[in-house]
Amino acid sequence: MKPIYFLICLMAMTAHANPNEAPQLPIKSAMPTLPDEPIAHLSSPTSDTPTTLSDVIQLATLNKDHKTLATYLPQYEKDEMADPLALAYAKAVLLIGQGKRKPAIAIYRQMLAQRPELSPIRFELAQVLYDDKQMTASKDQFTKLLSDNPPPTVRQVSVAYLNAINKKSRPQVDFSLNYLRENNINNANYHPNIADSLFTKSKEMYPKSATGLSYGLSVSYDRNIVNNHYLAMGADLHGKYYHNETDYNDTLIRTTLGYVYQDEKQRWALLPFYEKRWYGGDDYQQNIGTRGEYLYWLNPRWQMSTAVEYTRQNYDGRDDLDGHTLLVSLTALHLHNPKRYLYAGVDISDDNTTESNHASMTHRVRLGVGQEWGHGISGRLGLSVAKRKFDDVAIVGGIIPLGIVRDDTEYGITATLWKRDWHWLGITPKLTHSYKKVDSNIPSVYSYDRHQTYILFEKTF
Repeated sequence: MKPIYFLICLMAMTAHANPNEAPQLPIKSAMPTLPDEPIAHLSSPTSDTPTTLSDVIQLATLNKDHKTLATYLPQYEKDEMADPLALAYAKAVLLIGQGKRKPAIAIYRQMLAQRPELSPIRFELAQVLYDDKQMTASKDQFTKLLSDNPPPTVRQVSVAYLNAINKKSRPQVDFSLNYLRENNINNANYHPNIADSLFTKSKEMYPKSATGLSYGLSVSYDRNIVNNHYLAMGADLHGKYYHNETDYNDTLIRTTLGYVYQDEKQRWALLPFYEKRWYGGDDYQQNIGTRGEYLYWLNPRWQMSTAVEYTRQNYDGRDDLDGHTLLVSLTALHLHNPKRYLYAGVDISDDNTTESNHASMTHRVRLGVGQEWGHGISGRLGLSVAKRKFDDVAIVGGIIPLGIVRDDTEYGITATLWKRDWHWLGITPKLTHSYKKVDSNIPSVYSYDRHQTYILFEKTF
């Protein structure tokens, strides 16, 4: 679960140290998506050594030998005695080997239109449709195949595919609950003065420690309408509750309704959303916006993902913070081996507000690695560095101009460790520690560091 960062507050004597600053929402970066577990296809049959060109094509087709097909298929096409169905089947298999699934699907459909009794072709078509993310069409073909009383092995594989399709077609529910222990929930420091002014800080303005709970509930449903087109619906709830510092309780809900196109290599989405936020138990913020996403697999090991998000922000009783935010994010994922992945990303966020001293531009670089070790131990490590520069002279509490434009450098580290065979009711506890440090050119006001340790419990239904 992503942490929600709170900017330092300095002027209030009780709850927040600086009511002129707004707690920040997390940057929703374009994060990588790891591939699903593949479903094993039936192994190709073998036969004796081919003696004719027709035998070569037949054996290469059955064995999915794309190299041989690419070599001999042009010659076979010129053969007047070539079997039309064998030729079409060979072309479809070669196209799949070249990553051209949609033309192959068209050939399979033409073959079945001529010979609907060809169950092996229907089986191939159903699998290719599944790989191309056309779940409704794939389910239809597997259902027809099962009604034709196929061999036991084909039936077993078909049922496995249908179970996977049904699972993907259900709403996905993710729930998380963390126990939190934080040493600086108000992002403050122990400097006694407010910059170079004559104002001194009260005890309430120094760092506060707190324990509590962080929770999250996400419901997403991608409904396959036709071919590769989906209707995307979702709702996300994230929050923090501190039993001993309730003024810092934070709850955010985002609802989404949009469109998704996806196939084996790519996914792009247009997702309008609405957000509602409560802070310290009170209405705090309402946002509307649109998010665009694009994900593409360059090859089986490399993935690129990008996101562009525009948000219109409206604060309750804080007209000076109203405005809009534009986020552009890019991430590259590399699957180094079955037990290790690495990613790197950049984010640019442009925050515009009614009063220019709150507006800022942020550039962030992210690096991360996931690793599985022996004895069932797994871990993740994420690093980030960001430069945030504000547009105008900083004003504390709306009344004390500091005579300098704020410029922050932010550092972040998050490490997570868990043991894969430690679980209860499908939940594996994960120990996470995160550290954030901000170096500001106005250190007495905006520099701080913050440690957060929690045990994360996650469950997907």
